[in-house]
Amino acid sequence: MRDKFAPMKMQQRAGMFPRWAWWVIWALPVLFLVIGVGILVETAFFLTEAESARGEVVDVHVNRDSDGVSYVPVIRYRGTDGIVAEGVTHIGSSEYDYRIGAPVDILYAPDDRGVVRINSFFSLYGMGLIFTFVSVVFLTLLTFALRFMSRASDRFGGSFLARQEAEARRRWAREGAEASAPATPDPAPADRYGYGHRHEPKPKPEPTVRRNR
Repeated sequence: MRDKFAPMKMQQRAGMFPRWAWWVIWALPVLFLVIGVGILVETAFFLTEAESARGEVVDVHVNRDSDGVSYVPVIRYRGTDGIVAEGVTHIGSSEYDYRIGAPVDILYAPDDRGVVRINSFFSLYGMGLIFTFVSVVFLTLLTFALRFMSRASDRFGGSFLARQEAEARRRWAREGAEASAPATPDPAPADRYGYGHRHEPKPKPEPTVRRNR
């Protein structure tokens, strides 16, 4: 059976994003939030066992890609146990363009001396805070946008569509009732005085002959 309300339902769905698009819109900031929190948690675990040292830049690796230029310095340092080691920074950055021989404060893990971290706030927390901040801002804006769209739809679209659907239902119910109603005989024609019923004239009695005696 054909759905009479199909045009109305299509009109209600007009302008709405498909479900997969909403999943993508919500998944991206949530993914950024997970990455940011993960970086901060990993940094916190690293700091629980890290040791500080003062090293010297002995080389700088330059990486060029579509995002620009980043530098990965190679740092020679002496650990707290007197062992001399070399390590590279765990991430590259455009701020790590050190000159050869420049002193730099680092943090290193005793069980992995080949990877060091610059002992600065941005090097330790920058990436995690950026991912977390961007995701929180995006989720906040998305939440306010959805609330605004919902209120606007209820105020300007929902009531109008509800009235249109109710009127259509009443019209279709009335048409269905008229189509299924039994046929009624035509009313009697009105008489010359405008009344709705005409009295039929009574038949005249047969004339009788009376004899006189």
